[in-house]
Parts: sequence; C-alpha cells; structure tokens
Amino acid sequence: MNGFFGLALLDLIVIGLYFGVVLYIGFRAMKKVKGQEDFFLGGRSFGKFLQTFSMFGQATSAETAVGMSSTVAQKGLAGVFFNVLSGLLTLPFSWFIPLWFRRSRLTTLADLFAERFESRRLATLFSVAQIAMFMTVGAMGLQAMSKTIMAVTPKPQEVLSVEERVEYGEAMQLKELEVKPLDLLSEEERNQLTELRRTSPRTHFSYFNKTLLILVMSAFVILYAAGGGLEAAVRTDAVQSLFIIILTIMMFPFAMIQLNKMGGTSGLVGPFETVHNTLPTSMLELFGSPHLAGFTWYYIVLLSLIGVAGGFAFANNLVVFAAAKDEATARVGALYGILLKRFSTMFWVMLALFILTLYGAEIKDPDLLWGVASKELLPAGFLGLMLACLIAALMSTTDTHMIVVSGLITNNIYKPLAKNRSEKHYLNAGRLFGVVHILGAIAVVLMGSSNLFEMIVLMLMINLTAGPSIMMAFLWRRTNTSGVWASMGGSLLLILFIPMFMSWSPAMRENQALHLEIVPPPVVQTSTAREWDVKAQERQIEKWKALNEVGKAMGERPAALAVGERFEQPFAPPAKAVFWQKGIKLNDDGKAYGDGFFRLELYLLHKLGLDMSRQSIPAIESISMVFKLVFPFAALLLFGWFGRPNNEAVLDQFYGRLLTPAEGTREQDAHEVDLTIANPKRFDDRKLWPNSNWYIRKWDWQDWKGIVIVAVAFIVIGGLMMILANLGR
Repeated sequence: MNGFFGLALLDLIVIGLYFGVVLYIGFRAMKKVKGQEDFFLGGRSFGKFLQTFSMFGQATSAETAVGMSSTVAQKGLAGVFFNVLSGLLTLPFSWFIPLWFRRSRLTTLADLFAERFESRRLATLFSVAQIAMFMTVGAMGLQAMSKTIMAVTPKPQEVLSVEERVEYGEAMQLKELEVKPLDLLSEEERNQLTELRRTSPRTHFSYFNKTLLILVMSAFVILYAAGGGLEAAVRTDAVQSLFIIILTIMMFPFAMIQLNKMGGTSGLVGPFETVHNTLPTSMLELFGSPHLAGFTWYYIVLLSLIGVAGGFAFANNLVVFAAAKDEATARVGALYGILLKRFSTMFWVMLALFILTLYGAEIKDPDLLWGVASKELLPAGFLGLMLACLIAALMSTTDTHMIVVSGLITNNIYKPLAKNRSEKHYLNAGRLFGVVHILGAIAVVLMGSSNLFEMIVLMLMINLTAGPSIMMAFLWRRTNTSGVWASMGGSLLLILFIPMFMSWSPAMRENQALHLEIVPPPVVQTSTAREWDVKAQERQIEKWKALNEVGKAMGERPAALAVGERFEQPFAPPAKAVFWQKGIKLNDDGKAYGDGFFRLELYLLHKLGLDMSRQSIPAIESISMVFKLVFPFAALLLFGWFGRPNNEAVLDQFYGRLLTPAEGTREQDAHEVDLTIANPKRFDDRKLWPNSNWYIRKWDWQDWKGIVIVAVAFIVIGGLMMILANLGR
C-alpha cells in the first residue's frame, strides 16, 4: 500500500503511533511538576529501571548505531575494537562517579564551582562552556538523524526536479572521470574533475527537506520535554531505549537471509562465512591491521585516561545521577546502562559487517550504508519502526540535554541576576530556557558540516580542560579556586583559544615552517584473497592496460588474483602533520595550508628541543595527549600545595556530604544531611587515610561487587569481539 514521502502507509502509521505515545508520557509528567526539583531532577525519585535506561539513552544517539557501519567500512574491525577497549577501561569509574555525584546533592554540576570553590564566575564560565558543548552534541544528533531518514526516503529518478536531474548528471560525470587514470585525462577533463570534486554533486535525493525535517523534530522534543521536565525526558528515555534495542536486532534476520542467498550458505554461521569470503582479510583483523599501525597499548591507556578526566565534566551525568532516589540506584543504573550500550555495540558491529558485505561495493558514502540497508532489507511497517527507533535514539539524548542546559542557565546564570523570585517564576524560566539548547543545536547544524567538525573538537577540549578540576574537587581537599583558574583557564588558552586563533590566521596556516610531516614506512601484509581483493586487483589491471596503451604504464602488469590465493598487499600509511590536527592540504591555487586546530603543545615542545621529526606517529599523538592530561592536574597540584586553601567551614560541609550515604526517603536523607551539618566529620573514619586531605573511601562489599561485575564484563565483551572476528572463517 502506497503512502507518502516514499514510505508505505503502514510505515507512517507506526511512526504516528510512536509520536502519540511519547507526547502522552510528556503530558502525564507535566502534571507532576510542582517546583524546580521536580522539573530539573524529577523529584530525585527514579528507580533502577528508569536510571538504567536513562543512562543507556544518554550514551546512545541517532549517530551511535548508524555510525558503526560507517566506522567499520573505513577502519575495519580493528578500529572498532580499540574504541571498545578504551571504553571498557573506563568502566570502573562508572561505578564510583555516580556515588560522588549523588552524595554531593547538587542541582547542577556548575553548582560545584559556586559551593565548593565559592566562585560564581567559575560557575558561569563552566555553564557557558557546557551550554555550547550540548548545542554541538544536539547538532550532531540532528545531523545523523536527518541524513539517515533522507537515505531511506529516496526519490526515484522519474520524480526528480530539473535542478536535481542536472546535479545527478554531474555526479555521474564525476564518477566516470574518477574511474579513468589521471594521466589519460585531457586538460579540460582534469579541470572538470577538480570543479566537480569541489562542488560534490549528489546522487541521492530525498522527499524530505533537511532543514524542515530538523525543525519538525526539534519542535517535537520541545513539546514534551519543556512541559514535563526531567521526568518526561527520563520516562520517554525508557520507551526510547527499548526502541534502540529493537533497532539493534531488527535487521538481523533479514540481513542473514540475504547473506545466505548471496554466498550460497545456510544456518546461523552461514552469513559469517559469506562475510569472510567477501570482505578483505585486513578488515576482519582485531590486531595487526595496517590501517591502525599507530595504535599502541600506551596510546589506548592514554585515550582511556583522557576519557575518564573529560567525563567528569559532562553536566548531564550529575543530573541523571542526582535524579536517582538513592546512591545505590544511581550506581546500578549508571553501570548497567553503560554495560547495555557496550553489549549492544557487539550487535552493531556484527550488523555493520553484514551491511558492508551486502552493499559496501556499491555505496561509496559509508554514512549512507545503514539507510540504504534499511530501505532494501526491511518490509513495510518495519521500515517505519526503524525510523521511529532512529528518532527515539536522537530524542533520548536531546531531551535530557535540554533539561540540563535549562538548569545551567536558570540556576547559574539567571538566578544570580534575578534574585528572590518565586518558585513558579524560576520554573517557568526553566521551561523557557530549555528552548535555548534546541535553537542552538539547530543553528549549529544549519551552519554546515564544515564548521561542525571544529565544534566537535571544541566540545572534547572543553571537557578535558574542566574535567580534572571537577575530579580533584571531589578527591583532594587542598584543590583551591586559584588552582582551578590556572588549570581550566591555562588549558583553555593553551589547547583551545590560542590554537583556535592560529587556525583562523592565513599567515599561520600557510607558514611552511609549521608544515612538518611524518611519513611512516610502508607496510607489506600477507593476506588471503577475497572477492573484494579480486575485484580491486581487476580494476588495477584495467588501469594498467589503459596506461600501457599510451606508453604511460609504470612497472609490470599486476598479476591476476583468485579467491583463496595468498598474496602480498603493500600499504603506504598517509603522511601525518605534526602541528595541524587535520593535516596539510592544498587550496584551489595549489598552495599548501595547515587545516584544523593548531597543536600548540607540540610546537612548544619542538622549540624546546624535542625534535618531533624523529618521533613516530603514535609517539607524537601520545605526547600531545600526555600534555593535555598532565598540565591541568599539575596546575591543580602546584596551586593546591603552595596556594591559599578555601574556607575550611565550607570544605567541611562539602566533604561531610560526600561521606554521608544518600539513602532512604527524601525526608530521611534530609535528616542525615542535617546531622552532618551539625558534625561534618562524623564519617571521617570511613576515609582510607583519615588524617589526610585525600577523600578516598574505604571500599565496602558494594564497591567490590561493582569491580567484579566490571572485570567480568571486560572479559566477556573482549571475548565476544574475538569470537566475532573469527566466526565463519
């Protein structure tokens, strides 16, 4: 049965039902909101089920599952494995951070700077930085969601407009020119190739307008989240997380049937046999892939440590953990939500391999693989469910971020300016300020992808500059206000603001002295030829023949390959720019320029005598990470040891709360906090070193239970990845 926008009527009905359920949940939650704590923290009443799926929803978005197929297509299993490994190394902190955040009894993470460091200016600076970051995260989700929905709603050629047909023709012309050897192109064809690559014409056109699609989705999030606050966001997250799980497993049976047909195999292992018989061997290796020669054990450890340090700065984490009814609920929900994502990743990787085997040879843009597979594999009704799942994945992240931004603006920017207003006034202000996040995300995504990458880098750097200060605020009593200004302010200058300014300066970007590159040695890998290898070799032979006819062929004719034959595969890793984050590129005039953020820390170390030209690629990447990780901690320790400590009475109250269990009803917890206010040191015997300035608790059986769960998960997930890489060989 035909519907609209290239979708069957049944698909549209499924999507409509999903929207109706989510709006109903938001309307019900709106009736419960009586004050700011209800709106921003859901009344601190959520149980383990809601906490688990809230965390899972926060950890996944529209680009998470969809982007896995793109990552596997570009980097193979090894790229995914190292990302999973670095994530697994951070799991222990998923058991302890919720405890610290829940016991702090703060409303927003910016309140930490106002209470612990007695600095409204620091709270405002952190709030502004986080608001910018969450706008970027929202933009990323909107971009991924819109691109995938447009991929599954293609226009057939007969309904293309005149302008779209012209653009399609240009795309076909570009495809023809790129297939030919460059030496066989005329001067006119080379100019055409350059111009077409610059304009990048599309071959895929959708019934949906991208801008209108983004505006409609954003308006829908505002409708249910602005009214019902965090409770609406978290309860819809629970529904949407179930949709994400459905998204994870929905395409499996359809893809497996198609793979068995494609490879002439059968059963559950058959699809994996087809994958191994089709994809290049290098794409299915967890270790030793030539594309990831730069990954070392110390690189993975540093990447994990940066993830931990920066992870403390995500303001949404405090909101999610603070909304739990007690600390045990916060811890269980956080850990189980993250574990659910890690296990889901295994299924996303598996499905990515299936999709790549089926459609990777025809689809050149890896970002479109998921959408094309959905369109080709799923019957009517299921495709609508897939779209609902993608929308759910986006909104399960965006709605909570909207409430977080609302809380930051209301509590840490607006309240200091508009003091002593009524509870209703601040509640209405919070609902209004939540719209700022959505509008900002729309503005970022509509600026275009050329600016989005720089904003993503900005997001990561902001968290890395603030995370160490937050981490040390919980752990070390001598962490002081001047140390935070030096740590966060110095890091912002050295790894964000100055590099950003230099990346905008044409004189700096075109300065040849800053164009130092490292050229890694070529790698030769012995592999077993698969269908992709055979076809790739056939294309190389055809190119050699064409060049040989005009006397321009280099070397001997490439030898033909047969499936199953062992062959040597040379791989020349690309040159790596030392000082420019995105490398050295050529402009339209053929002039070289540095692209991306300028890595000031590497340049300073180079000038101080550490010759970067003699370093390997993993070495320079690790040196950069060590600087960014060590500098903020070093500043905190230096000023903490030699600087003036903060108010002792304020510190007593803050650390007294951190050692006071957050258990029981809200009334019981308030009573325990009152006892701590009267005697802030009543739980000091629970410190590992009672007479020190370090607030590290003695572990109890709950702490050890979480560590055991993390250890088992690490072994199981790592084992599953290895099984996945070898199943069907």
